[in-house]
Amino acid sequence: MTAMSQAVANPHRPFRNFAATVLGIALGSMAFCCLGAPLIMRTALYTNSTHQFYDVLVEQRFGVAGAHYAAIIVGDSSALEGVDTEIVKRKTGLETANLALFGFSGLDSYDRLIATYLAHNSVPSHLVIYVSAKEPFFDGIAGTYERTLVTFRYGSLGEIASLIWRNPGVVLWPAKLLGLSLWHGTIDLRGAYRDEVLNQLRIDHGRFVNPAPPLGDDCRLNTEADISTKDRLSRLRQKYAGIIADVAIYVAPMPECDSAYDYYLRQYRGIADNTIQRLPNRDFVDYTHPTPDGAKETSRLLAEFLAARR
Repeated sequence: MTAMSQAVANPHRPFRNFAATVLGIALGSMAFCCLGAPLIMRTALYTNSTHQFYDVLVEQRFGVAGAHYAAIIVGDSSALEGVDTEIVKRKTGLETANLALFGFSGLDSYDRLIATYLAHNSVPSHLVIYVSAKEPFFDGIAGTYERTLVTFRYGSLGEIASLIWRNPGVVLWPAKLLGLSLWHGTIDLRGAYRDEVLNQLRIDHGRFVNPAPPLGDDCRLNTEADISTKDRLSRLRQKYAGIIADVAIYVAPMPECDSAYDYYLRQYRGIADNTIQRLPNRDFVDYTHPTPDGAKETSRLLAEFLAARR
């Protein structure tokens, strides 16, 4: 039978071949995206060309090795901006590392960071899980860039696959950010921005100094949010309690103008190891991030907390 007669005998065959080709291309493209995105984020090229502060922060935090800190601080940006380790050391005598990430990183990222630190450094005597009162709310937001980056860079193949299965859109993060850098012409393969951020983190002892203006006396805030997943903090503490002598949950101070203070005080009863403090509005730039002067006070309070636990 000739090719022409075969086509006449099976008129749907050309369509099936075309559909199979299209499907094959689509599946191949999906596989490339699913495999390519994590691989791209793991490369030095990605970190060197970034203009995202978080990319460099994660590299620095997860890259600590051979250290012998007595205390490590892991948590969200309230710690990143609010813990001056030099003040803590001066008041407690404890060599302290600020390893805080962002709230959108989620508790799984903090867990991964602690495990990575313990695998490459001596075991500290103190671990403080330092979070803003709203942290459990942010922890429940899936598919964020922050947790995607941590999982893609440091997760297992199974964890990466699970993240993509639950949130397929995360595979587009590298393309979106690289495209944005190309659009603005900010790609620098020499890693100048990366080196600048790493140097500044060294100068500021792992802390980000927020230059924003302070809240005014007329400030009115109400940050009350659903933090029903707060028990995950307790489970994280319990996981490392048998490895590290002192593991504490510390809820960051709040500005006086936040009317949700009493709500959070009740919510964290039996979970937080500290009593949430209220500080003057002028010590904050927003609901939880302190000014440089405010960071001196938040660091002093943390130092007193650690000193009391010794």
